Amino acid sequence: LEEEGRYPEAEKLQRESLDLLRRVLGPDHPDTLISMNNLAWTLNQEGRYGEAEKLNRETLGTRLRVLGPDHPDTLRTMSNLASVLNHESQEAEAEKLDRETLSIRQHVFGPDHPDTLMSMNNLANVLFLEGKFTEAEELHREALSINRRVLGPSHPDTIRSMINLGAVLTSEGQYAETERLTREALAISQGALGPEHPLTLVTMNNLAETLTKLGKYAEAEKLNRKTLDIRRRVLGP
Repeated sequence: LEEEGRYPEAEKLQRESLDLLRRVLGPDHPDTLISMNNLAWTLNQEGRYGEAEKLNRETLGTRLRVLGPDHPDTLRTMSNLASVLNHESQEAEAEKLDRETLSIRQHVFGPDHPDTLMSMNNLANVLFLEGKFTEAEELHREALSINRRVLGPSHPDTIRSMINLGAVLTSEGQYAETERLTREALAISQGALGPEHPLTLVTMNNLAETLTKLGKYAEAEKLNRKTLDIRRRVLGP
């Protein structure tokens, strides 16, 4: 249901499941905690951030007590809570949680683990929202380097890293480097994922915005028209 975007139905089933698990297995059982985590994620997707925050804090408190701070499930809940706090514009606490999660994941899993890279990206995004562009750029460059080495240049996560770095560079006014990076990302995405893939369309849109900032209006207009045509064809008018 979640994959189909049917969040209200998913929420109803998850609440029923959680009530049953709490009653039968108890509040500290791993299956109960997984159910709490899933419900919190659904609430987050529905934009009900206050409820999601409360449930994530409850889940995190229990997982810290039962599983310890280094357990993957505990770290996942910490990351989820930081995401909710981000949505609530509580960037300072989100940054603190993301730094803690990244530090533990680097120690436990190593720098090349997908969860570690996810934490690097999450922290960089929080720093970006806080206007801490220099540190955000450093983290995105590090994540991109690791993604290229571990996953390869054509992996979707590598392309996302390029897009994220481009966003920071744009905010820093480094439009020429943004253009170069975004053109590279677009060529890779078109070749690896196809011209109609969502990542390709996002990259096309980003490149058009960068070209506009550089005063290359004719090329930007042409690219915007092409992006719009593809989106109309794929998504409808």
